[in-house]
Amino acid sequence: MANYNRTIISGNLGNDPKVADDGSWTHASIATSNSWKDKKTDEWMEKTQWHRVMAYGYASEKLAKCVKGENVLIEGSLDYFEPKEEGGEKSAYIKADKIHTSPKPKSTVEHDDIPFP
Repeated sequence: MANYNRTIISGNLGNDPKVADDGSWTHASIATSNSWKDKKTDEWMEKTQWHRVMAYGYASEKLAKCVKGENVLIEGSLDYFEPKEEGGEKSAYIKADKIHTSPKPKSTVEHDDIPFP
């Protein structure tokens, strides 16, 4: 069987993306949430997880145009980096190659519908 590394997440940007000074990459944090009903307490529970995303090239340009709170779908591969300082632990991140954003809703209010001049 062939090896395959593909990651897809859909969530909200936790901050405005950070773009490298030379524009070669963009970094962002994406929040995803899962909810379930606790069988013992009968209460709804929620768990939010944060994911690091790095984008390069065209994906970097697209991610850089996004804003905090925006819903995005990220497609890419899971990768790891090791901090330069000695003794640092490897951290996982998603190396994005496709960024999908939800279209911004158009205003449904017509100028004639505004109740004041």
